[in-house]
Amino acid sequence: MVRAAYGIYYAAPQFEINRNLAINPPFAGSYTFSNNQLDFTGARKVEQGFERTFSAAGATIRGLERNLAMPYVQQWNLNVQRQLPYDLLLTLAYVGTKGVKLRDEIDLNQPRPGPGAVASRRAYPVYSGIIDTEFRANSVYHGLQATFEKRYAKGLSFLASYTWGHAIDDAALFGGDHQDMLNLRADRSNSPYDVRHTFMYSFNYELPFGRNSAGLVSALASGWQMNGILRLSTGLYLTPTVGANNLNGSGFQRPDVVPGCNWKLDNPTPDRWFNGACFAIPAQYSFGNAGRDVIEGPGTHNFDVSLFRNVYLSRGDTPKMLQLRGELFNVTNTPQFNNPNTTIGVAQTGVISSAGSPTSFQRIQRQIQLGAKLTF
Repeated sequence: MVRAAYGIYYAAPQFEINRNLAINPPFAGSYTFSNNQLDFTGARKVEQGFERTFSAAGATIRGLERNLAMPYVQQWNLNVQRQLPYDLLLTLAYVGTKGVKLRDEIDLNQPRPGPGAVASRRAYPVYSGIIDTEFRANSVYHGLQATFEKRYAKGLSFLASYTWGHAIDDAALFGGDHQDMLNLRADRSNSPYDVRHTFMYSFNYELPFGRNSAGLVSALASGWQMNGILRLSTGLYLTPTVGANNLNGSGFQRPDVVPGCNWKLDNPTPDRWFNGACFAIPAQYSFGNAGRDVIEGPGTHNFDVSLFRNVYLSRGDTPKMLQLRGELFNVTNTPQFNNPNTTIGVAQTGVISSAGSPTSFQRIQRQIQLGAKLTF
């Protein structure tokens, strides 16, 4: 069986971006007022109000694109599906998406790198940043998806899937990734959510013990079920930055790439995840030539298993069942390392200092959970 589809989906800009205009001067500011408790004569009375002096000098201005574009996403796919013997199903698919006129934030008043006072190198020296929300960014994703499924039969079902994907964009939402506002094309690179390879395998298996037995044997051996989820995926892509940049007030700075040097290590460790010597501090008052999201972080290798015992207390139209559950998360206790320090020129360059997220129970160390569920 062959299937194909194409669609265009529009999304109107969110109204919350308008609230940024309300914090522009003179509508928002910080004022201080104090009295000397020992100077009653010179104290200012409450009914006199506050003395508010306002100056826009040094203020950060928020703005919106004059004619807001309508962002939209194109999606398309083509898949081939084949029914195989023994309740098996194989699917191969190509999936693509393209985002057009996506939201971005640009500092229209970024000072050019150079010596001397920062304000003198801004287009509008009175103000600090002029952060403009624009719908000018683009994204694209291409993916190969393969799934191999066994539909439930004789107590067994499983689903194996593999995805190769590549996501690219040139956006820097909330001003996090743009280095040079006059050269936004240099920011087209891997997306920060790009995961290149992902393999997933899940199964449910009702153990065959005691299916055709009765009495004590059935009571002890029947009703067992084993389940599992395996995830193997590569890591997210990260942007290298310079610790103490030499732009003199022009925002953050990426490093230069050392020609012919490969940042990838054959045997990366938490103490040295990538070769920091492949990046160099740029010349003074110069932006670096390293791209966004060029360093691949640690992946995820996790296997969860569980063992259930279903005990039927009564049968009929409204059966009652007690389910005893034993669950092991990350049964192999494989460390799920977090991202390394990607700041170039510091002692911790390339060092991973933590693993997992225990507070959110994601990518955790081995944990065992016991439970019971009564269905009636």
